[in-house]
Formats: sequence, C-alpha cells, structure tokens
Amino acid sequence: MPSNPMQRKVRNSFFLGILVMLIITIIIGGLVFVTILKPKMDKEKGETIAYVYRLKAGVNISSGEEIIPSMVESVEIPVTTNLTDFILAKRQDQTGKIVDIGFMSGYTSKVDLKEGTILTKSMLNEGENEISNSLRYVEYNMITMPTTLDVGSFIDIRLRLPNGQDLIVVSKKEIANVYGQTIGLNLTEDEILILNSAIVERYIITASELYMTTYVEPGTQTAAKYTYMPTSEVIALMNMDENIVAEARAALASLYAKQGVTEIRGQINTIRNQYGEAESNIEAGIQAQIEAAQKARKDYLSGLEGY
Repeated sequence: MPSNPMQRKVRNSFFLGILVMLIITIIIGGLVFVTILKPKMDKEKGETIAYVYRLKAGVNISSGEEIIPSMVESVEIPVTTNLTDFILAKRQDQTGKIVDIGFMSGYTSKVDLKEGTILTKSMLNEGENEISNSLRYVEYNMITMPTTLDVGSFIDIRLRLPNGQDLIVVSKKEIANVYGQTIGLNLTEDEILILNSAIVERYIITASELYMTTYVEPGTQTAAKYTYMPTSEVIALMNMDENIVAEARAALASLYAKQGVTEIRGQINTIRNQYGEAESNIEAGIQAQIEAAQKARKDYLSGLEGY
C-alpha cells in the first residue's frame, strides 16, 4: 500500500537527521583524536619533533667531501629515538622560543650521500676548523700519478726502492689541483721537508720511484702510518725549524726514535751506496722538474687568454 506524501516526508527527514548526526559524530571524533588522543599516544611512544639538516635537492656528496652550509636545509621530522646523533638545525631557548642553531662547517662525509639524505653524526667526520699556520700550497711534477687521479682524491705518496721496499712518505692528502703531470697539495712545513728529502733520494737511487696511491673510501679509511725516514740532515733541520709546531715536532721525534724506523734509514743508506748516482743525476732531475713546471705555467696562462 503506497504511503502518503506526509509519511514519506517524515521518513526522509528521519534518515536525513541520522545522516547529519553521523557526520557530526565523525567530525567531532576526528577533532577529539587530533587534539587529544594523538598527542597523548605520541607522548606515550616518546615521539618528539626535531629540526634537523638534510642535503638539498640536486646536492650529492662524495666520500671524504666537505659539507658546507649552502648544501643543506632545515627539515622537521618526528623522532622516537635519542637526538644526540642528529645535527640539529633549531632548538628551544629558555623562553620556549624555537631559534636557529646554524650549520657549522668542518664536516666531511664518511660515505657517498644522495640528495635529501638526513645528516647524522655517525655518517660524518668532524674535521679540524683551525688551519695550521705552516700550511702551504705546493706543486710537484716528478711523482708518478694514477691514471684516474682527480681533484678531491685522497692520496698517499710512497717511495719504492729497487730492493722492493715500499715506504710511505706523505699520508692521506687531498689533491687540490691537477694540471697535466703537475699536482697541487696543501702541506705543512714538516711534510714539505720530508717530501723534499724523498724527492732528492728518488733522484739519487736509480730504479727507485716516487708514486701516489689513492684511497678507495677516504671518509672511512684512516690515514696510513709514515714509514719513510728522512736523512739525518733533514731531521736536524726539522728540529730547528720554528715553522714546525711543537706537537708535530714531538710526534716526529717519537716516530723517529723507534727502532724499526731507525733501521729503515740504515737500509736506505745501504741502497744509496749500492744504486746511487752522482750529483749530476740530481741536478738533471731537478732541472727537468723546473722545465716541466715552467711549461705547465705557460700552458696554463695560454689557456686563460681564451677567456
């Protein structure tokens, strides 16, 4: 039996009222969850909001590369663990206000990092901010270079002797510049003197070679220990050189006092007597080095004329 219009209107109003009440209930329930229940649940889980740093879009970092402030940006993330491993971008001051901390330079990456990576202290090395007063930029062109050497590579410089001995002269240095067969390095006074000693011995001892090896993962690999011992004349000069800081001088004195290192110097002297050339060989080698440096400089200046 069909219902009259009045009954249908009452029934529709009833269902509409139920629907409206259901919608209102859902909205109120959502508001209660967001404003009351969720904060309580987050607090129970120990979740906090932290402002940390991540690499900007398009910024990819290689192992051993320094990270500077322009490479990073602040981002807000929920954290349920200890914050000590994160590099914080903001903090709460005594008044409760959120203030910027700022990203400090001096961090280098232990591994390759892709854009968008959240930075943590466990993936970074915190380098020294203070540069040694004796640090100088120097160039060399008599050291055998790896085929794939690039600016930013980290290298050891080694002296290979004709009896098979292989000695570490300079350890874990970043290539600052590469031009043809010439490399640029930033070295301290003691490193310059030690390397100069090895260069002279490379010219004296026939069939010896001064060459470079590169680090595969410089961010995680520690620097190799020095095994080369310079001549007694160079050591005496280093002891008097005021440009060498006291800490470096003490470390070198401790190293050279070890029995094994002293024996190495005796072995090098023996090899010099067996394979040594006259002083004319040193003069010829240094002259070739000077001419190569002059040519590299001329080519460099010629290249600038095109700009």
